[in-house]
Amino acid sequence: MTIGSSLLFTVSIHTNPGNIYGYSVLVAIGSGLTCSTGYSIAGIKASLKGGPAVDVQSATSIQNIWQVGFGTMGSLIISGQIFQSYAFKNLKSVLASLDLSDAEIHNAVSGTQSATFQSLSPELSTKAIEAITKAISKTYILGMVIGILAVLASLAMKWERLFGVTSHIGGG
Repeated sequence: MTIGSSLLFTVSIHTNPGNIYGYSVLVAIGSGLTCSTGYSIAGIKASLKGGPAVDVQSATSIQNIWQVGFGTMGSLIISGQIFQSYAFKNLKSVLASLDLSDAEIHNAVSGTQSATFQSLSPELSTKAIEAITKAISKTYILGMVIGILAVLASLAMKWERLFGVTSHIGGG
């Protein structure tokens, strides 16, 4: 996740689409492993305590609440705010010569199909797309930070076997 987010942070309008897809796959693999591992570990740990099966269900429910309720939703809210803020700021700077209202700039943030974008010259349109691309790249800082924090947190965790001692081949 950290590597993929770091690579996506470097994307520009000249980046090969194949590279962007590859970087996205790295983010997907990293976040998928990060998210799914917790379910297995929580379920195993709850079942090894010898309590009722409802403990495993409770552990899974807690994972769902934190990942979906706080992790995914929180990341989307923060990333959305980062994008909107930087896209507006970047476009306001690029389009300063046009004397556009804040509402028109917010309209341009919505994409190249907006009325504001359609009225731009090709040169200004390219600069505006670069401004939006830079704003998108800022959202990947969150993925980099979360990935680094996850690695640091994993290093601080207690290392233990989940299933006890393994048998040795050859006796002894």
